[in-house]
Amino acid sequence: MENSALCYEVTEKVVQHIVHCVETQGRHVEYLKALQTLVKAEGQSIRKTQDMVMAEVCRLVFFRRKLLWPVGDRINNSIFAICVLSW
Repeated sequence: MENSALCYEVTEKVVQHIVHCVETQGRHVEYLKALQTLVKAEGQSIRKTQDMVMAEVCRLVFFRRKLLWPVGDRINNSIFAICVLSW
């Protein structure tokens, strides 16, 4: 099976697991490359997994780590804008 075909079959639980690994173990290249492959495999963007990854990253930023940045912080606002625009 090709990478793109496998990426279409990825479940939300897999995406949550990878994002959780990034959260708990740090931004290691392996995790970030895995997410990158899930959203664009073999030069082909995969909207389904893009939506899942973006939703999980937004949950991480706004619900689990919302106290890290003040509400008016530019970083928080730009991430919020990316989340809203991606849906």
